[in-house]
Amino acid sequence: MDKKGYGEVKARANIFPSDIDKFHEQGVDIVLVQARASDKTKKKAEEQGIKLYDNLSPQKVKKVREKVKRKKTGGDDNA
Repeated sequence: MDKKGYGEVKARANIFPSDIDKFHEQGVDIVLVQARASDKTKKKAEEQGIKLYDNLSPQKVKKVREKVKRKKTGGDDNA
């Protein structure tokens, strides 16, 4: 991704290698996944320059999404 200062975060319950291709086309930089991602999916994400965080609890995903939302709206980001 060549644009500086812009990023998109996707939060998913599950992820597959084909999802990484779609996310790359959409300009996604970070993916949060509740399930454990396969080695193939992790490798594809790394090759596409996407930071993949897997095996997260639903609470952790919610906390990160809220923090990102606050940053976008100029709120306090000390979550």
